[in-house]
Amino acid sequence: MAQPVWYHHTRWDQIQGSQAGAAYRPSGHLILLCDRVDALAAPFYAKGRILEQKNTIREVIARGAGEYFDPELAALFHEISRHEHFWRFSEPHVIQDYLHRQLENNRPHLIGIDELKQLSLISFRIVDAKSPYTASYSLGVSRLSYFFAERLGVSALDCDKIEIVGLLHDLGKLRIADELLEKPTGLDDNERRTMNTHALKPT
Repeated sequence: MAQPVWYHHTRWDQIQGSQAGAAYRPSGHLILLCDRVDALAAPFYAKGRILEQKNTIREVIARGAGEYFDPELAALFHEISRHEHFWRFSEPHVIQDYLHRQLENNRPHLIGIDELKQLSLISFRIVDAKSPYTASYSLGVSRLSYFFAERLGVSALDCDKIEIVGLLHDLGKLRIADELLEKPTGLDDNERRTMNTHALKPT
């Protein structure tokens, strides 16, 4: 999936005929289209006004077909997005419920400690992109925790686990608004309560 991710912001007319094109189609083009539809729709889901905006969004995608978007995918989107249920089933809470059901129906995939560490580093870099202060703090916690665990005679495997927990312990801050994370002054009571939700496990 590396190439589709790498090229998922590359226009349709810029990828045609390139060496990357074969690997990029169709998944990269699909990600590009879905990404754009989601960006256009997201503000209106929150306001409960998505059905008022669906035709505008459909027109934006139709205008970009053959230039920005794969024309076949754009035509497919234009067909299925005519229906109200397409937009209802695209609401964030519906997608979240669907993902939870998929997780419940699938067998877990067990990974080793090295893979888990790589995954935690990817997550750490995502936090870094959102909040450099939080990321540098998490990295410091991770390294210091590993250092003390090692000096206390903790096993190598458990030291690795402690390092991973240090990297991920503030991952929940991805769901905290940037203006709150980066607020230069103190937090009021409501803001503090919001900030504290980063450690809560979703039900």
